[in-house]
Amino acid sequence: MRGLYGGGCYDILAKLARHDIGYHTDYHSRPPSISEYMLGCDWPGGAEEFMRREQGGVDTLRQVFGRLPSCYGQPGGAWAPQVYPALRRWGIPVYLDAGPWVSVDGRPHRFCDVLDLLGLENVMHIGVSGGGTAVHRRQAILAETVDRLRHVGGEISLYAHECEFVTSQFWDALNFGHGRDAPREQWVPAPLVAEPEREERFQAFDGFLTFLQRLPDVRLAVASQGPTLYADRAKGRSYTPAQIAQMCASMADMVRHQQQDDVWLSPAEVYGLVVGCLAARAREERWPTTVRYRYADGPSEGPSGEVMARSLSLDDILGTCLYEDAYLDTYGTMPSQIQVGRNWLAPPDFIATVGMAMPRWLAGGTGDAPVAKGTMDEARHIPDRCSWDWVVFPPGFDGSPLLDMARLQSWTLKPAPQVQ
Repeated sequence: MRGLYGGGCYDILAKLARHDIGYHTDYHSRPPSISEYMLGCDWPGGAEEFMRREQGGVDTLRQVFGRLPSCYGQPGGAWAPQVYPALRRWGIPVYLDAGPWVSVDGRPHRFCDVLDLLGLENVMHIGVSGGGTAVHRRQAILAETVDRLRHVGGEISLYAHECEFVTSQFWDALNFGHGRDAPREQWVPAPLVAEPEREERFQAFDGFLTFLQRLPDVRLAVASQGPTLYADRAKGRSYTPAQIAQMCASMADMVRHQQQDDVWLSPAEVYGLVVGCLAARAREERWPTTVRYRYADGPSEGPSGEVMARSLSLDDILGTCLYEDAYLDTYGTMPSQIQVGRNWLAPPDFIATVGMAMPRWLAGGTGDAPVAKGTMDEARHIPDRCSWDWVVFPPGFDGSPLLDMARLQSWTLKPAPQVQ
């Protein structure tokens, strides 16, 4: 510990240990940023590259505090979808930050099997850098927001940056602004604000916390409580063929997340249940009693297909599902195209085709399934474009390929409501 931290500021570490500890990044703004180096990575390769670069930082936090970080948030605007499977493999269950890249109606949701507190409707900067006046204005806005949500419920995500308390500029803008990769010997510290102003900022923040504690009908929560407050109730469940057919039929027109009683399932999870159900039907020559839930990532490549037939036989679909069931078990990801006989269907078309035929098959029919065209509605939760204007990015940086990859993973999106 002393070797790692010079003089060994054990008093500071002891105080930090009483709080939630999230992981931010090891290299932060030093080029290339996460978004920049992820542009050249595919889906599995991006997760591996992120883990390779960031494993040391996660290990340091685990060594110092004796536990995994409770959440992760990207540095600045350096977002990338391949981060999510890496978090899952580390056991970090929550993505907590602000940004425009993924949003499901402004509420908590699950993306790639991670609780995603990104794209929330109510996100507030506490305003520490503006001193007491700015923080007091935020208190008034916060009170108004709480009053608006009091009868309908909702979340408010509050944030501040530690640099705001003591510096007048951010260190990364000074050293790495606009893609500059300054050598270490040229790095300069951020200028400090005068002592009276620093004290004012600390006092304003302290007053904000006191104000927060006194707000009526407000529950304060930290990231480590997220997996319990927003538990994924699909885990460990099993579903009957009738329930599976109902969800699949509901996606015949639009592929979107589904609700079954008090549980939400992503399109990828419904796909897994459908394939598992039909595979069991093929193996056992009868419908299974139930099919157990399993998680799957979305496709790693864009959908493609070549369909020559107007309809597909039940036997061909059953044979396909035997293969796809094993593929899901082996790789944990959906395919980009699905072969049925001599036809190749894009996943939305497969869901739409099976969705219209499965209720009839459950009722005893064995006729062919007319080929249908499916629409991936869930992709609307990922913008086509957004501004990549973080000061550290090089001029003209465009992370649109990351959004394209995220849209493939929109198969994993579903709401994450609070557990009552």
